Amino acid sequence: MFAKRLDAQDKLYLVSGCVDNLLLAQDEAEGWFVAAPGYRPYGDFVWHRDSAECVAALDMYASSSGKKDIFERTEKALARSFRAIAEKEEGVKKLSEMKAKVSNPDFYDDRFHPHCRLKRDGQEVAEPWNNVQYDSVARLIVALSRHLALSGRVDPGAFEKGLKVATSYLFDSIWDQVDGRKWLTVCANEWEEKNEPHLGGPLFSSVVGTIYAASLAAGDLQQFFPLPEVREFTKLTMDMLLGLFREGESLKMLKRYYETPTGICSTSLWLLTDYEVFPNDSPMFRNTISEIVRSLYTETATEATGGEVHLTGGLRRYLIPEAGHDQRGFHHDSYWGGQAWMITTAQLSRAMAIQRRYDIAETLLKNCLETRSAEGRLPEQFEGTFLDHRQHELWKTNTGENTAPPWLAWSHAEVLKAYVTLREMDAI
Repeated sequence: MFAKRLDAQDKLYLVSGCVDNLLLAQDEAEGWFVAAPGYRPYGDFVWHRDSAECVAALDMYASSSGKKDIFERTEKALARSFRAIAEKEEGVKKLSEMKAKVSNPDFYDDRFHPHCRLKRDGQEVAEPWNNVQYDSVARLIVALSRHLALSGRVDPGAFEKGLKVATSYLFDSIWDQVDGRKWLTVCANEWEEKNEPHLGGPLFSSVVGTIYAASLAAGDLQQFFPLPEVREFTKLTMDMLLGLFREGESLKMLKRYYETPTGICSTSLWLLTDYEVFPNDSPMFRNTISEIVRSLYTETATEATGGEVHLTGGLRRYLIPEAGHDQRGFHHDSYWGGQAWMITTAQLSRAMAIQRRYDIAETLLKNCLETRSAEGRLPEQFEGTFLDHRQHELWKTNTGENTAPPWLAWSHAEVLKAYVTLREMDAI
């Protein structure tokens, strides 16, 4: 992969266009950040997870650039999400009181869980896409802790009830006793997996890791809010990470069922960069990043004229080895035929910066910026890297759209984080 440098226009875009697009994604009335404003049917909603990452990116930028007025906007977004969680107090209490969760059908009732996906005005979306995602709640706790650390300000009254419900949910309600041990019951990260219990079901290192990070953040917040002790859950989640997702000195992920091959999950980057689960000088960090770098996707496509075009540097979320092959095959990720993802490519750029591998970091960031549209917006996924064109047709059928997945606020957030990291290290 040849080196690419950010030019003056790229840098101007990062401190103006990218930031402007993130702020454009904030709902004026409610305050939280919309996933992909104006895009229907799937984008024009609030995902707590996405909104939390937009807050984290803008807070990093505000602290680095001295633009303190941004903190007022990010605090408003966090406060709105925690109010939505507070509305689930009775449901979370019911979950906490269940003696057995895996065997109790009520546990899978969405009414009791904080929804991860809402309409702009806060109404719940009762459809399969509105899956329960624990990492949505976890990311909000982490974002609040870091917002307080960076901004030095927060209105306790705007957060106390929601934070109490959020911590009760993560550190009490979603755990179960299985064979005398405490386990996460469900880590549902995609809608079709929502009703599968822990045993024999899907587990995601990214979800376990973000809950671990949330337990650390809750510990930091205890000095400001009356919260329960969470050290037991910190240990439990780290033990799960090391027991289930470790392969030698690399972090792996397990998707869907135990018989599925274990492979690198690019969302491990969340744990290594945003959530600092493993120190950046640890073998776990170095080896995981090295394996992901070796799996960077490069495809040679043939133009209509007969020439070749090389599509380089995009990273998929799931990388699963094919049996009997040394090379890694790619899980056909989600609804768009295995496209490389802007979010994970930008996260890898940040990881490279942390490792002081600045040329690769800058090249990956440049690759992301080259995908921006005529309006200066970054897409959800790179175009042109899909493996299965049938999935492209499925996307069009399901959405009624004839284009690639839309511009995404979270794409801008991760790109901005990578840029701020490089800039703070005087690498660009």
